[in-house]
Amino acid sequence: HGQINNAFRCQRNRLSAEQYRHVRTQAFSLWNEVTDVAKNA
Repeated sequence: HGQINNAFRCQRNRLSAEQYRHVRTQAFSLWNEVTDVAKNA
C-alpha cells in the first residue's frame, strides 16, 4: 500500500497547477504500465 500511495501523493501545496497535472499524469502512466490496464481492457 505504501509504495502505491507514494506514487500518487505529490505534496500538492508545493506545486503549481501545471506541475501537479504533469506529476499526476506520470503517476497514472506508471500505474497503467505496472498493472497492464491497456492490455486487459
